[in-house]
Amino acid sequence: MAEMVAEAAPAARAKTPMPQTPEEKIAHAEGLKAAGNEFFKGGEWSKACQQYTRIFAFVNGLDTDDLMAEMPHIAAMGGGAQGQELSDQMKDRVWELKLSANANLAMAFLKREKYAKVLMFATRALDMDPNHVKSIFRRAQAQLRLGDLDGAKAGFDRVAELDPENKALPKERRRLREMLKRHNEKEKRKYQRIFGGAKSEANGDAEGETNDEANDGGVPETKSPS
Repeated sequence: MAEMVAEAAPAARAKTPMPQTPEEKIAHAEGLKAAGNEFFKGGEWSKACQQYTRIFAFVNGLDTDDLMAEMPHIAAMGGGAQGQELSDQMKDRVWELKLSANANLAMAFLKREKYAKVLMFATRALDMDPNHVKSIFRRAQAQLRLGDLDGAKAGFDRVAELDPENKALPKERRRLREMLKRHNEKEKRKYQRIFGGAKSEANGDAEGETNDEANDGGVPETKSPS
């Protein structure tokens, strides 16, 4: 009998250790952002969203002050937070990661035509930086597509103030004007039907009263008492 030769078992794939220190977590989150950007450039918007979303798992609650602000009940109880004191530079990196993650998620969901999520993430970015032009613009684009024409106009007007050279703005404003025109025409037709019908009914009632008076010698008809 031929000697059986045992095949060597494949070596177990080494697991990448999870980041532990604040510096490691921030660096890992920055790597996720870079990966998300590459997926976005390649048109893989769903994968980009996955990378951007994972950033929060590594930076949320990383700083003690940040965690206490997010969960004030912990501060009232006198501790229990897992955050750590960070240097000012590290705090800036965490803040920038959160802002860019929210803004980039709004951008990616806009590509995926998931406008409610665009509103959510763009608004989160604007809560951090009210003058973040890209988030104002993306939120206004989502509002326009969801039919919030007043919100879209306010957003586009704000973008025009902050970034008058924005090349995409004129196209979106033209789209807004077209939608406003259609909306106004629709409203006009609706009111014409309402008031036109009321006018026709009033004319019909007037003609009926005239005929009754003519038939009865000008004396209105009196019903018999019950």
